[in-house]
Amino acid sequence: MKKISYTIILLNLVLFSYSQENLSLTDCFFIALKNNLNLKEEQFNSKISKTRVNAAKLKALPSINSSATNRYSWGRSIDPDSNSYIETKFSTVSGGIGSSFNLFSGFQNLNSIKQAKQDLMINKANYEQVENDLKITIASKYTSILFLQEIVKSLKGEIESTTKQLEMIELKFKAGYLSESEVYKVKSQLANLDVTLITTENDLDLNFLDLKQLLNIEVSKKVTLNPLINEDFTILELEKEEEFVSKNIEIYPMYQIFKLQLLKSKTEINLNRSALFPRITTNFNYNSFYTSSKELITFNNQINLNLNYSVGFSVSMPLFNQSQNRSKIKESKLIYLQNKVKLDLEKMRVTKILYQSVNDAKSAKKKYEAAKLNFEFSSKSYEADVLKFNYGKINFNDLSITKNNFLSSQSNLIKSKYEFLFNNALINFYKGNDFTL
Repeated sequence: MKKISYTIILLNLVLFSYSQENLSLTDCFFIALKNNLNLKEEQFNSKISKTRVNAAKLKALPSINSSATNRYSWGRSIDPDSNSYIETKFSTVSGGIGSSFNLFSGFQNLNSIKQAKQDLMINKANYEQVENDLKITIASKYTSILFLQEIVKSLKGEIESTTKQLEMIELKFKAGYLSESEVYKVKSQLANLDVTLITTENDLDLNFLDLKQLLNIEVSKKVTLNPLINEDFTILELEKEEEFVSKNIEIYPMYQIFKLQLLKSKTEINLNRSALFPRITTNFNYNSFYTSSKELITFNNQINLNLNYSVGFSVSMPLFNQSQNRSKIKESKLIYLQNKVKLDLEKMRVTKILYQSVNDAKSAKKKYEAAKLNFEFSSKSYEADVLKFNYGKINFNDLSITKNNFLSSQSNLIKSKYEFLFNNALINFYKGNDFTL
């Protein structure tokens, strides 16, 4: 019986540990890189590109074909051996092997291989971009959840404090020291706090849902996030903004994608030009046959006697095809010029993102410092007004104003803290380092 009870306890512990999981930001990244559906889709795109590279390389090899025919004839037919008409029933077996090799086609194969490799590099850069965007989104959700959890904790503390104030005011009302309207004011504020708490908890649940979907884990699974241990509020030492942008724009994945697309469009021009060159191919054929119309000659002897070898070269030169080739070349040149413009536009977009990240970090630092001072002063003001209210020096309206200012400053402090930590980590991430909070 004891063994059974120990087993049940052990199973409950295992189930509890499985049903709830404590995750750090690094854990979230690890799970997302393993499970996220967008990343899995990009992985398949990379595998498809690798297959196309191999296929392009194999096109440079000669092609080999074999054929075999078994034919039965009745009535008047041509004897394959004498090439004359006969009227006897006979059968024919023939077979052969042929090979052809492309000696020159205007470097079409080389450009096809080059283009396939560029597609592979584009897919790799696109995978990196999706991964970076995923990490930034996860970090944003992670800090939002921690922010909302602190707000929920703060609201619950204020609800508890306001409930005690309500109890005290009701006692004063019963003793005749306060009017009934004061009681209703406190109840109204308590109700507002309850509504704010419900709304905040709903936002918290939605952020948890978003995070679970990014990690591609069961929505019903309970997850708790580890708080930030090392809250470093010193801004990263940065070189001049111009140097920061110029150093890191080249490693930005989306900018790399546009650069690779420009190179690919240049390869497309060369690929279309190859159609203007002559094509030189060589071929080799090896054939033989057997016919039952020559029954006196054995199968092996007929095969040896009827062997046929051939080696040939062919040259084809495009002369005129409604100017389709030149139209394709002209179109590919226009696409190349268009991609140059797209690259410049992307450079401007990425430059703005990097400049904005620096400005956001500096601004977040200032906001946090101002929010600390605001919270410090509003906290002291609220504590002083609570004492005044308890001694009847001020009414609840005055206390309510001070309390609202205190709650607002507390919320702003928590928000500015996580904004600064996130923006600071984002700059470090744009410099090519891991995303760490």
